[in-house]
Amino acid sequence: MDGVIVYSEHLWGESWSSFAAQHGRAWTDDDSRALQGMSTGEWAAALAARVDRPELVEEARRHCVGHYVAALERGEGPALDGARGSRRGGRPPVSRRAGVLGAPPRHRLRFLLARLPAA
Repeated sequence: MDGVIVYSEHLWGESWSSFAAQHGRAWTDDDSRALQGMSTGEWAAALAARVDRPELVEEARRHCVGHYVAALERGEGPALDGARGSRRGGRPPVSRRAGVLGAPPRHRLRFLLARLPAA
């Protein structure tokens, strides 16, 4: 979904950095690149391991998803071209459809589609 419906990949990096800082760890662009493309469960586990607290997988997920959603609510992830077609039930270009269909978790997609302006 990131880069498909909204410009938001940077919000994940900010959320991961925030979680790491909360646990006394520095976060780099290389750290963010290592997590990009992972499923939610994968990056949450990797993030918890990065801060040497593997038992905090669920806390990492909740923190980061909460940070991401709050940023979107503040308007920090603007809709991209083609997103309005998804809101209306239209069919955006194939590359975008594939990205939307493969965008976990589903609550992010529902959240975003509900907030896109109708064209």
